[in-house]
Parts: sequence; structure tokens; C-alpha cells
Amino acid sequence: MEAKERAPWIRSATPYVIIAALVLSSLWFSVRNPSKQVAEMSGIIEAVTFRGASDDPRVSERTAVIRLADGTIVQAHIVTPLRVHSGQRAKVAVYEQVLSAERTYELVEARDSN
Repeated sequence: MEAKERAPWIRSATPYVIIAALVLSSLWFSVRNPSKQVAEMSGIIEAVTFRGASDDPRVSERTAVIRLADGTIVQAHIVTPLRVHSGQRAKVAVYEQVLSAERTYELVEARDSN
């Protein structure tokens, strides 16, 4: 008798268990793979900005405003330790967030244009 009483409860809880498993697997996937590189583009650096990332004045976050070959202007985080200034040719890595499809840009190479 007890098994027959439990069966309807199990059937009604099954969709919730499946949904919870899907949500948990999506969260796990987004934590393990938050973004992936989808492209590399080139352009010209138009400006460089500095913003203090901490109270230490020696540590700053650098970003570059870059005009891509198709005319689009993007703001990219500078990850190269090299000196970067306007007028240089830039190689930009494009990353896309796995779940939101939001794009971020990183300046990975800058060289003087000849």
C-alpha cells in the first residue's frame, strides 16, 4: 500500500528534478567554461586609457579604443606588457561568453604601422 501512495508523488516531482539537474549542469558548465575565443581581428589604436585597478598607483588597468578594419570601434583590455600608443596596428582577440553570448575584446599585439 505504501508503494502505491509514493508513486504519484514521484511522478509529480520528476519534472522538478529534471529541471534542477539542467540548471545545475548549466551553472557548472558556465563556471568551467566562462568564455571562449571566437575570432582575431586587426585595426588601428585610436586612444589608450588608464584606470587604477587598486589603491597602488603602479598598478593600472589599460584599455584601448580600436577602430577595426570594418570601421567598428571597440574598447579592448590591453593584455600585452608592451608600450601601446595611438596610431599603432593592433591585433585583437574576441571572446564570447558561453551562456550570454556577450563579446569582450583583448588587445594582444600592438606594433607601429609602416
